Amino acid sequence: MQRPWTCVLQTRLRETLREELGGAYSVGVGTSLRLHPDPEYLVQIGFGSDPARAEELTQAVLAEVAWLRGGGEESYLTSAKEILRSEREEQLRRNGFWVAAITATVERQESLDEVVAFEQRLEAISLADVAAAARRYLTPDRYVRVVLLPDVAAD
Repeated sequence: MQRPWTCVLQTRLRETLREELGGAYSVGVGTSLRLHPDPEYLVQIGFGSDPARAEELTQAVLAEVAWLRGGGEESYLTSAKEILRSEREEQLRRNGFWVAAITATVERQESLDEVVAFEQRLEAISLADVAAAARRYLTPDRYVRVVLLPDVAAD
């Protein structure tokens, strides 16, 4: 499941890269967390575009990251919460969700009550929390930029 701040960022990036700039068909923001042996957190932002526009769109991504780190807007958080609630309703119907949620809760040594406390935790998230998460995980001095270019084989 997405985190509220990643959901906000993905919405903003879709609006900017796809709708405003017409530079990308799809945009994705993903995260992964590894707790053992040492905690490690990874954020990936991906989009497909014309290689000639890669620099322009990368700069737009960095501007949106800065926007989120600076506070964002409440309307995006409200929308993200609605999206996440809808996703959770669907997940609750799947056994795989329950297995993964219980396993992760046990690995983090948390109470199993955390699995069903989603709605309360989601509602408690503020725009300040979203900006703080963005500042923590989207630091401007710690990122890798990768541009995949099409193979231009000589005929």
